[in-house]
Amino acid sequence: RLVEELRPERDLSRNPLFQVMLVLNEEPVSPRLPAGLDAEALELDSSASKFDLSLYFTEEAGELRGEAVFATDLFERPSVARLAAALLELLSAAVTAPGTRVGALPLLPAGREAEAAARWNDTAEPVPDAPLHVRIGEQAVRTPHATAVDDGRRRLDYAGLWEL
Repeated sequence: RLVEELRPERDLSRNPLFQVMLVLNEEPVSPRLPAGLDAEALELDSSASKFDLSLYFTEEAGELRGEAVFATDLFERPSVARLAAALLELLSAAVTAPGTRVGALPLLPAGREAEAAARWNDTAEPVPDAPLHVRIGEQAVRTPHATAVDDGRRRLDYAGLWEL
């Protein structure tokens, strides 16, 4: 019903409402069977992901166990491992200081923020030697209708900027 109401742009390769799923099973994994019946848990192949990322958590004997299933065409194992480590850091901090606002909880261990910020902000690219007006002209040829300047009230594309 939500899909009908919201009418999101459809892409058959994606779920129309969400791409990340988090599941928490608080019940034991082993089934409760009537007396006299035995059952054995079978390990199922969970390598196929229905969503971009699925996180499954199960509480057993006071411990929280987790598994991540992800679309391998979108994520690499190290990326998901870093995401899981950040989630563990956040959950640990939330348990340690339950009154803390979610936005104030750390996603990285102490001391790793500077390292991560340096890596995330390392976006430097060599700048061509050409003067700015020459570079604007080249951009106007490549993408004349792309936005060059937008002050919130007016928009000017590269062709218009070049004509000034």
